[in-house]
Amino acid sequence: MKRGGAGGLNIGGSSILVIFVLLCLTTFAILAVVSANSSYNLAARVVIASDNYFNADSQAEIILSQISEALNDQNNFFDSLNELGVSFAITSYGYGVIMYGVPIDDVRHLYVELLISDFDFDIVSWRVDIGQLPEFGGGAAIWDGR
Repeated sequence: MKRGGAGGLNIGGSSILVIFVLLCLTTFAILAVVSANSSYNLAARVVIASDNYFNADSQAEIILSQISEALNDQNNFFDSLNELGVSFAITSYGYGVIMYGVPIDDVRHLYVELLISDFDFDIVSWRVDIGQLPEFGGGAAIWDGR
């Protein structure tokens, strides 16, 4: 005797396997799209950050060139530094220190510190910092002779 009835659902093993494979493929496709989008957004942020850094670096090089020109004009050296807007101090060891910064973005800046002696300079620091530029404390000794 046959069991007749409407209400039984006959799904074979191969159908369940096909449904499982489709769910897996859909899940992996969604994960791939999300991962690709995340990688694209990261690459775009890196491009912007690199562009900002190299623009600031270029600006810092221009200021360094102007400082070099000011060092060659010894009669107007301090006036030239004031026009450039850089900080200048004399250390207790008799060396001059020039500090300036160029903004990279809202938070970071490129900070440059030069050691001046005999109207020539050495670059002491060329780094990226977060926050505001440090200030000289009214001409206090800032270099410890390292």
